[in-house]
Amino acid sequence: MNGEPVDEPYLPSGTPASVAGIPRTTVPEGRLFLLGDERAGSLDSTAHLQEAGQGSVSRDAVVARVDAVAWPMEGMLDRPAGFAALPGGISEPGPLKAVVAAVAGGAVLILGGAAWGPVAGRFGHAARARRTGQARGV
Repeated sequence: MNGEPVDEPYLPSGTPASVAGIPRTTVPEGRLFLLGDERAGSLDSTAHLQEAGQGSVSRDAVVARVDAVAWPMEGMLDRPAGFAALPGGISEPGPLKAVVAAVAGGAVLILGGAAWGPVAGRFGHAARARRTGQARGV
């Protein structure tokens, strides 16, 4: 950025920013040059360099920043300090921990509910057998 390399700790070790290289590009004022994390397969700004705006996107069109990786499951991303000097700085962490807790709680409720029928049936069957046996004097 501005002729200086940007530290991108979220890229796999030894992975270049782009397989084909990213040509020197001037990003117009009020626009952003966006890069996907899967650089070889992303349809990011590098795939649209020949279009008007040289692949840049209006700053107003961007509504969020990435805070987590869904797959592979590596959790929260480290804040990329290389972008701290940009307008807007580095965003605050998103609610990933709360979302994970809600998903885990939901999974427990679903699995518990699914197991309730067979467990209740087994205990109910045993209780009925004891009551029936007691009524017959066994």
